[in-house]
Amino acid sequence: MQVAKGMFDMAATQFKAAASEMVAMDNVKKDTLYDLGLVYEKMGKKEEAIEPFKQIYEVDMGYKDVSAKVDAYYSGQG
Repeated sequence: MQVAKGMFDMAATQFKAAASEMVAMDNVKKDTLYDLGLVYEKMGKKEEAIEPFKQIYEVDMGYKDVSAKVDAYYSGQG
């Protein structure tokens, strides 16, 4: 996997493409979006990272640590 090799840009492209193909916001799509957000965080791209976390938050704010990430972003800590 590109993430393990530090190829974050390639991993982000793949996660983004995969998420865009998924219609329903099921656990697989949430996992994919979450991983996309994490990759963007590792790249230092806070603005890009928050978007997939917000998508998950809108349907399931109890998913993993998404609520904390979104709250931190809006309070200026993220």
